[in-house]
Amino acid sequence: MIAGWIRRWLPGSWSRWRDVLVSLRPPERMALIRETWAIRSGERADWRARLRAARRIGFVCHGNIIRSPFAASAFRGLMNGSGLDVVSAGVHARPGEPPDVRAAVSATGFGLSLEGHRAMLLDAEQVREADVLFVMDFANLG
Repeated sequence: MIAGWIRRWLPGSWSRWRDVLVSLRPPERMALIRETWAIRSGERADWRARLRAARRIGFVCHGNIIRSPFAASAFRGLMNGSGLDVVSAGVHARPGEPPDVRAAVSATGFGLSLEGHRAMLLDAEQVREADVLFVMDFANLG
């Protein structure tokens, strides 16, 4: 019964998120769980205030070769000169893999560049260091 409830709230990539959660310190783990619960249960968070105060923004997707690097590049362009540190990672990324060719071509069409991007695997340190994490879909939200 409990396992079914857990599976209902956790995405298909739950094992990767479980690994991230286990590696966090208890206060950070609880903060991530509270935020996840708020999002999954439809509670509204004061995201505008959190975003205004942020110094490090992270974008997360599955493999970190299409969506999150594209979003990070677009956001970086919008925030140019703001001093924000913008990063991206994937819950199942193969570290060092270059961006998908389709994403690179599409990014160029929007005046963005994915040149130099290499996939990074999301880890507990990145979660701790990010003030805000944008997750590209519910399947990758822990």
